[in-house]
Amino acid sequence: MGQVWQALHSPTGAVVAVKIMERGRVDEPLARAAFQAEVRAQACLDHPGLVRVHDHGVVPEGVVAASIVPGSPWLAMDFAPYGSLDRYLAPLSWHGVRTLLLAVLDALAHAHARRVVHRDLKAGNLLVFRLPDQAGGAPEVRISDFGVAHALRSDDSLLPFSGTPRAMAPEQFRGELADQGPWTDLYALGCLAW
Repeated sequence: MGQVWQALHSPTGAVVAVKIMERGRVDEPLARAAFQAEVRAQACLDHPGLVRVHDHGVVPEGVVAASIVPGSPWLAMDFAPYGSLDRYLAPLSWHGVRTLLLAVLDALAHAHARRVVHRDLKAGNLLVFRLPDQAGGAPEVRISDFGVAHALRSDDSLLPFSGTPRAMAPEQFRGELADQGPWTDLYALGCLAW
């Protein structure tokens, strides 16, 4: 849904990743709504296992860049120096797998307690902030990309059929938004563990 750029967040001096909606999707109401839902979902969460939101806004008029359109929404979040976990899927030791899964479960518990279901948990949405040690430990990861997250407290009917097919729970394939909940993320985590 968006391009990701590395940038310096001027108010804090932190290196951040800035996600900007793609040029071709700016005028799509569902895409804009999903992007705004991602901002809302991530902004209400505060856990070391979840990517933090630093800032958000809209690209101002007068910005000239080939791939950026004025009026595009953007989101500044934690920068992951090592990219996503899907780049590091070499087999981990049992201890490394267990440590990784427990860390992701703890972060999911935080999101679920705030009634946010990710709905697209996969290796590509786990960002790596520290590589595993030589002893077979786990990388330090944080969950990102809440673009298809569902806030259980809302009447959100956006994108009932969404996610990555190889990790989607049956209720997602059927497009049954009312039947999706924390168990939907746990199904995806099981797929990731497998």
